[in-house]
Amino acid sequence: GRTSIKQLIYIISSATLFIGHPSGPLQIAYLAGTPSISFWGASSLSNWGPVWDKEKHICIQANLDCIGCEQTKCSKGTFECMNLITLDMVIKEIPKLLDKVASPRL
Repeated sequence: GRTSIKQLIYIISSATLFIGHPSGPLQIAYLAGTPSISFWGASSLSNWGPVWDKEKHICIQANLDCIGCEQTKCSKGTFECMNLITLDMVIKEIPKLLDKVASPRL
């Protein structure tokens, strides 16, 4: 709660990699050109995701019929779409982006 928007933009634009869920800071990473790994459940990847640069932005999704439902409350009551995304899945993607970064910014 103490970081200003200007500070947040500076931090994200200076980072080598951003990891997070679909939110304002992720959109800042897209705009700043910071490589990102994001995890998608209820938010629609086709509406909000970085469809223009799949080399620089990796999006992780579970394989479920309800993905991208855009609901604020899980109709199944399980939040399976997010619970199926594991830390190992995210960690596995990190080298794919770091190998593409010519010289780390931090």
